Amino acid sequence: MNQSSKAREERHCFPALRRVRSSADFRRCQHSGRRLHTPHFVLVVYARGDREPARLGLTVSRRVGNAVARNRMKRLLREVFRTGAHWPEGVDLVIIAKRGPADLTAQRIAAELDTSREALSKRVAQARRDAEKRPPKLASPG
Repeated sequence: MNQSSKAREERHCFPALRRVRSSADFRRCQHSGRRLHTPHFVLVVYARGDREPARLGLTVSRRVGNAVARNRMKRLLREVFRTGAHWPEGVDLVIIAKRGPADLTAQRIAAELDTSREALSKRVAQARRDAEKRPPKLASPG
């Protein structure tokens, strides 16, 4: 990690390389990933097959609440992902928020994800086995 990356981490940023951004990546994760249901979230894990850092994608629909509640939920989820325990590399994690209490705290979210960590590890292993079965990506001409 270079100096500017360390400085960003210290400023509590969530860099773009740690986010699932494209709709194609979201679709790939949701169609081919492994799911895990918790009381407030659906976690979808997709193994990309590379050694890049884990990436986070968030889906928080209007069912969760108004724009203020949705944005708060997304901020809390990003913070828990950023500060949480080690996430395996080469994995995309899409978190889909279910309808539920808007007063969830970062501590409650972290506790919910921690209690599902063992099951999530199993889903990651399954996703990695799935990734080994997929044909390798072909380099695009250009």
